[in-house]
Amino acid sequence: MFTFSSELQSEIRRYSARVAYEIKSRRKRENVAREYAEHLEDAIYYRILHDGMEEVEAFRDACAELGNVTKMQELLALTHNKDPLPTGVTFMLWLLGAVLVGSSYFWIDDYFYRSCLLAALDWCILGVLVFLLLQAGLYIRALRIRRKSYRQLKVYAEQNSINFIRHANSYRSIFTRTTEPEWILETEKERYILSLFATVKRRRELQLSDIQLYQYTKVSGFPMMFGRTWSTFPVISLGCFNTLLRIRTINIHTFGTGARPFDQTVRLPKGFHLLPDIDWKSAEHPTKTNIRVLLLNPIPMKVSALENGHIRKSGDADTVGDYRVWSASGLISYLEGVRISGKHDYTRTQE
Repeated sequence: MFTFSSELQSEIRRYSARVAYEIKSRRKRENVAREYAEHLEDAIYYRILHDGMEEVEAFRDACAELGNVTKMQELLALTHNKDPLPTGVTFMLWLLGAVLVGSSYFWIDDYFYRSCLLAALDWCILGVLVFLLLQAGLYIRALRIRRKSYRQLKVYAEQNSINFIRHANSYRSIFTRTTEPEWILETEKERYILSLFATVKRRRELQLSDIQLYQYTKVSGFPMMFGRTWSTFPVISLGCFNTLLRIRTINIHTFGTGARPFDQTVRLPKGFHLLPDIDWKSAEHPTKTNIRVLLLNPIPMKVSALENGHIRKSGDADTVGDYRVWSASGLISYLEGVRISGKHDYTRTQE
């Protein structure tokens, strides 16, 4: 009977444990690791027996066939880990715990304990107030940026004989995603329909996709200087953005004519959100070229896009799905270039 060397067996166990590392349940984690170890053993045995590979080469080839370890970890965690409690339930549990701890002030007749409890309460109240002030500051900053951009676009439209229309509330999208375009810029032949998208928190990277999903990633790292230019290397990367979105695409769509509909609720990967179904048609013009624009305001630190399973950097004038992405200043620069050159690079009419 064929047996592997002890070194290879150790590597197989170590690799399998690494694949199942993100599963929280110990029992499930051990079961998944054992299944992957058995699968690797079968794959290695087949390569050695039929392809004449050495143990090390067969092990590497079998691991490469399984795919990227980080993506596998995320997918297994998404499958096996339980959904977190709803925010309302979590808040009620914390509130119940706080009430129980606070009521102990009346149960325990000890001066030192009561003093410590009151001091802890003071610090908690101070921390909550500081947190609320910081959050309020972020939203006030976003409102000021939005107001400045509104005036900037309006003044530019007045100076260049462009019709500027305020189609909906300009500030709602700062607090919640909206489904109705807020602004419209209209020239003789084109109508730019602007749906506003706000990045309230700083140092965020926005990842957009062509299947109506988006994700925020916190950009944190160590600034390093090369020559006279400072660059920040992010600690948190896109991770499994590619694989998870492609899997969701497979689950959502029905294959083949007359196939049975796939009627199942698919859980979104952690950190992902659905873009609202924007009602572009309510603002479109029947005889002009309608250009759908996702206007980033305030803008994130970085923007990337995923199309057809490939991630790329994104920026002003980029096309993602059936809309274009701009910042307010980038849109003005683009319109100014069109006005000077008289040429337009976007001639497709939205259907």
